[in-house]
Amino acid sequence: MTIVSRPVPRRRQSVNLRLPAIEEPKRRVLEAGVPLFREFLTEFRQDFGGWSPVTWRGLSGVLRNLEAEFGEVALSEITPREIDRYLSRRRREDGITAATCNRYLAALKTLYKQARIWGYVENLPTDALQMQKESSKVPDALSDDELERLLQHCAEPIHTIVALAADTGMRKSEIGRLCWSDLDLETGLITVRKTKNGRFRAIPMTTRLRKLLPALMSNPQTPEASVFASVDIARKLTAAPAPAGQRLPGTYGWT
Repeated sequence: MTIVSRPVPRRRQSVNLRLPAIEEPKRRVLEAGVPLFREFLTEFRQDFGGWSPVTWRGLSGVLRNLEAEFGEVALSEITPREIDRYLSRRRREDGITAATCNRYLAALKTLYKQARIWGYVENLPTDALQMQKESSKVPDALSDDELERLLQHCAEPIHTIVALAADTGMRKSEIGRLCWSDLDLETGLITVRKTKNGRFRAIPMTTRLRKLLPALMSNPQTPEASVFASVDIARKLTAAPAPAGQRLPGTYGWT
């Protein structure tokens, strides 16, 4: 008689497969597929096409600060209370104005509207928040005497830039975009092609500008060349000496 031995079944050892603990709200992010704020911001920078290059540059600092504050928070976990608390702290500690607070809030509104379009959130925390009332005080303009004293202390090309702003009322961005083809030295007209409302306008040169502008053309220039391409207008204005303690146009709202 043959005896066949059967193998004794082994007891299966339990293996601890516990994953490392995931902090909230990161666990909810992984479960629901909602990105962190910084992750969404990366996608937003890559794929959002609703802002012009000028808007992107103007809001670059705003987006960096928002990322530093909310970067590790799930997009769906940011509440109106947290946004309001952040803006209140910035006003209290950093002294930002109501206008700056509105820029932050406007950027967040755009971010969350796009997040809803892309299917990441349903409710927008920014809908419960209102823009703050901004001061409508108009900055004091330099008098003729103050302007003349200022021009005496400005070297080129900032001398011509200040005169151009004072004589034409052009914005800083409009002066920065001027090309030589926009200056008709024969007829004495300046063409501003990209204005705030999307239209162009023609501005007559003053006698002072008809003398100053040709002097900048020491070398032959192509029509498409920028008149002030290499000039940091804001930095030059800040560095220029102000007459009689007055602030310069670029330092109190010249835009």
